[in-house]
Amino acid sequence: MLVTPDLSPSITVDQPGATNIAIVDVNRDGRMDFLATRGHGTGVVWYEGPTWKAHEIDSTLVGPHDLAVGDIDGDGSVDAVTCAKDSMVCAWFENDGKGEFFTRVIHLDQAAYDIRLVDMDGDGDLDVLVAGQNSKNVVWYENRLKRRK
Repeated sequence: MLVTPDLSPSITVDQPGATNIAIVDVNRDGRMDFLATRGHGTGVVWYEGPTWKAHEIDSTLVGPHDLAVGDIDGDGSVDAVTCAKDSMVCAWFENDGKGEFFTRVIHLDQAAYDIRLVDMDGDGDLDVLVAGQNSKNVVWYENRLKRRK
């Protein structure tokens, strides 16, 4: 009989539709946190390590099936971007560096299963690249924010 040990406790339970997770230091306290989307559910959330306290980032987006993280606004903190396939909203979440996020809508009427942050035009900032699902397109959203020093 094969016995599988329970190696660690759950970070959370009852997360309907969880699809993506990124391991990053959201609040710059030197500890790893988890940032996640509920692609077959609703919303974006982060879990503060090491206690795994949940912090809702967005509770309205339906089907945010994708997730990318990076410093979008150039302030040194980790931001996030998703495109909700059912709400048809592409948005990024500006992190104040302490784990408080502000929603910034990039585009309406856009749906995706995959999203990337990449410097498409070589200007030193992260642009948003979306592989459209319901929208049946591939879109590049140029980052036009002025880089913070």
